[in-house]
Amino acid sequence: MKSQVSYLAAPLLLLSLAGCQDNAPRNMSVTPQNPRTAMITAPAEKPRPSLPQPIVLDGLLHFSDTAQCELDGAGGTLVEGLLKINGKDPISLGEVIAPAEFRAAFGQPALETVRHPDMAADEEPTIKAKLPVQARWFGLPLIRIESAAANFSDSWAYGFLFDAPFEKVRSALNRRGFAFDTEGKQPQSKAEASPFVQLTREGTRTTLDCWF
Repeated sequence: MKSQVSYLAAPLLLLSLAGCQDNAPRNMSVTPQNPRTAMITAPAEKPRPSLPQPIVLDGLLHFSDTAQCELDGAGGTLVEGLLKINGKDPISLGEVIAPAEFRAAFGQPALETVRHPDMAADEEPTIKAKLPVQARWFGLPLIRIESAAANFSDSWAYGFLFDAPFEKVRSALNRRGFAFDTEGKQPQSKAEASPFVQLTREGTRTTLDCWF
């Protein structure tokens, strides 16, 4: 009789153990014994957008003679083309003539009439074409090119406005053939009808001016 009871008890014990397993919570998190070994996945960083590189005008604006402030090739064409000058007609606004690889550096030119207070009534005012620029020239930020002339006159001038202090501009230009002193002047050329070339302080900016 005892053996029969043992035989019946075995299945009951198995059923009891199975029931305990069924009642055990199913969503159990396992905590690692050493938290330092837990793997932490950080969110991937988005690549930062690269800033556009400034256009460099060294290959466009090139002086064949710094003493004469003479621009050659496409640089001379660009500056001269900003004004339409005809001896029989008033000066008018020209256009931006530049190779395609440099064209994005230039904005829209505008015409300005400048009359100084001490000018006589019959004197012709100065007509300026101002061309906005966003580029670097000789390692310096160039922000404007100007071309100026007077109606029915042979006089002409152009200038370059740098967004850089005087000494920095003077040093950069002197390394490239100019000879500006601390006052922004350079020795006058001995050539006939030599232009007047000068560096001028414009607050924190500097202008290279050439008068012909």
